[in-house]
Amino acid sequence: MKFKLSAKYRHRFKTDQRADRGVVIIAIPTARVLMTIFPTGKFGGLVNLPVEEEQEALDNLVLRLQSLGEDHPLFVETDTLAVNIEASKAAVAIFEVATKAVKTALTKEEMAKAALRQQYEKNYLQARDMFKRSLAERIFLKL
Repeated sequence: MKFKLSAKYRHRFKTDQRADRGVVIIAIPTARVLMTIFPTGKFGGLVNLPVEEEQEALDNLVLRLQSLGEDHPLFVETDTLAVNIEASKAAVAIFEVATKAVKTALTKEEMAKAALRQQYEKNYLQARDMFKRSLAERIFLKL
């Protein structure tokens, strides 16, 4: 999902650049749309953010787009970006749940291995008591 959002950032950036060139034609020569939406002048800061910070940065991007006003041609992009943000948040939540499930399964596996090792050792010690040590070692190999 990160790749898809990165492509959306790049598209948004290029659209804003085109709008900046077109703003002079629209007769708002002082408006700098690109600098309003992307204050650093680059989209790389948004694309390279960690997933945890990406959601907040995208929400800020939508707010900056909305600040342009409903009559601005770029305002229509806010709905599309909002839908993509929600889809990204859902995907991140699903990923986190899956990651927790994997970690839980690995922990349970380690616990089962430890219990199996303990039972193996108990069985070995019981066999040593019942039989001679040499026979117990032949039956229960060293781990």
